[in-house]
Amino acid sequence: IDFDAVRNTKNTKVLKRYIQLLEEDGGYFQELLKACREKLLEISPKEYYKLYPLGPTAREEQDAIADILEWQDEVKAVDRTLRQSGGAPAPRKLPGVRNPEPGETARAD
Repeated sequence: IDFDAVRNTKNTKVLKRYIQLLEEDGGYFQELLKACREKLLEISPKEYYKLYPLGPTAREEQDAIADILEWQDEVKAVDRTLRQSGGAPAPRKLPGVRNPEPGETARAD
């Protein structure tokens, strides 16, 4: 692998293989690896971003955290309201399905 080979290639599979080999090599050829990545981005941005997906920006992370904290506050407010109002109404007493209570008759359908 050399710079001329990287510059002249038009095949994304070859570039991906070059990148794989250079990364496995231990990072000795950083400039050549950078050239391969740039060429892959130039030829096939879709393949490049599959290999190197963009992460969220700091602003996007902060917005997501703010949304979660806002939701958490809303849930806490609802919980507080339910506790203060005595909670949900008491569940109705329903007859047993298999064993009717004394005094009840079992229906035969």
